[in-house]
Parts: sequence; structure tokens; C-alpha cells
Amino acid sequence: MRSILRHMYLFSIYISRYLEFVIAGFLFSMVILSLAQVLMRYCFKSPFTWSEELVRYLFVWSIFLGGSLAMAKNLHLKMGINIAAVLPDIVCRTINSIISMCIFSVLIILLWKGFEVVELTKDRYSTALQIPMWYVWSSVPINGAIMLYFFLLSKLAIYFPDIAVVGRSSMDRNGRKLTT
Repeated sequence: MRSILRHMYLFSIYISRYLEFVIAGFLFSMVILSLAQVLMRYCFKSPFTWSEELVRYLFVWSIFLGGSLAMAKNLHLKMGINIAAVLPDIVCRTINSIISMCIFSVLIILLWKGFEVVELTKDRYSTALQIPMWYVWSSVPINGAIMLYFFLLSKLAIYFPDIAVVGRSSMDRNGRKLTT
């Protein structure tokens, strides 16, 4: 079991690094395409017909990839209140369990409804690029699955802290931040 978990954590490192490079590439592409669009529109009076659409689709993918990366690094927004210092241990565990169940539920719904959106858009094509729209909307279920993977790994890190990778932060059973 520990060997499998260790490999899952090592795989998560590779996924995180890959996501960083892809997001950086998408952001760089969006900047270059936007600058080229402005240059073509105002200097040459002949704008590209497809660049705004491509930038929009890259932006959609960047948002969901960024959400996956934030889940991997445990960087999503949280309340800045240390409930473990104020409330009893059992209440902290209960609150953290409820929060975890809510996150898990949202990720399952994101995955499920994302597949429905992909299915609905499989016969549609974008206006300027003429690419299938399911390419764009597949970002929802793909990144929902990636976020679910990272979420489950973060929950496993609570019970197997010696397996967690170096530098990865997680929470202990009381909601306190652990760094392993």
C-alpha cells in the first residue's frame, strides 16, 4: 500500500510540474496572440479573425489548469481563522470533515456535469477556428478529475504523513497545517 501511495505522490509531482509548464505556455501564447491582434488591428488595419477566439479558449483551459495546480499545492482560498486554537478537537474534526465532503461533492459534480457538457457540444464547432467545441469544454471534466486526484492525495497525506512528498503542505486531523 505504501509503495502505491509513494508512486501516486511522485506522479503528482510530475503532473504539477507539467501543469506549470503548460499554464506558462498558454499564458505566453495569450500575450503574444493579443499583442499580434492589436498590432494587426491598429497598425495594419487587418486584424486576425481567429486570435480572439483562440485566446478565449486558452484562457478557459488556463483557468481550469490553474485550479488543478492550486489543488495540487493546497493553495485554494481559505478562511484565515485558526479554528483549532479556539474550538475543541472534536468540533475541528467535524468542521474539517464537512468541508472535505463539500469539496469532494463539488468535484464529483464538476466531473459529472463536465462530461454532460462535452457530450452536448460534441457536434458543435467554433465560429472562427472551426474546431470542435468539445476540445474547449473537455477542460472541465479533465481538470475535475485532476483536482479530484490531488484532493484525494491530500486527504491520504493526513493518514500517511510519511508518504507525502517533501515540501507538500497538508492539514492534520485538527485542521493545523503540516509540512512534510
